[in-house]
Amino acid sequence: MKNKGFTWHCHHNILFEWCYDYKGRIKEIKRAKPQHEIKTRLKLFKFIKGKLPDEVAGILRKYGEAYQRRIKTSRKENKGWAIYLNAQNWQVVHNNDDRAWQKYKVCLLEDNRALQECDRLWEKWEEIFPKYKDYLEALHKKECGCKEWNGIMIVFPTQEIKQRS
Repeated sequence: MKNKGFTWHCHHNILFEWCYDYKGRIKEIKRAKPQHEIKTRLKLFKFIKGKLPDEVAGILRKYGEAYQRRIKTSRKENKGWAIYLNAQNWQVVHNNDDRAWQKYKVCLLEDNRALQECDRLWEKWEEIFPKYKDYLEALHKKECGCKEWNGIMIVFPTQEIKQRS
């Protein structure tokens, strides 16, 4: 079974997107999502079988890659900030040493660049989406046909109904 590709309903408020780790996402749904959402999420989360227009696939794949880079740079920036704060509390004050601050600034700059790239690509997606909206909704209806998607997000039952035996 493949582990990456375009999927329906990877997240509750995005109809489809590039998924880098299908198996990991299933584990995360089971681990972290509210109990009453799990069955619905697992039922709807599946690979897209049909062909996405090249322009759509290209921009969303690039956005997915940029978003993955942003996650990494954000983690690095957070770690850099923590190192700086630690240095500030224990060393910099006494040694008048700003190496931790300089390292943090580099991490912050990388994170800002990654965020700007995500924003630029998302703006491009919003620009091209209207051109493909009808096709994408028809493909979703054909492949998924779910009733839970309201055009904006998955509407979860407040409580999963258990089958009576």
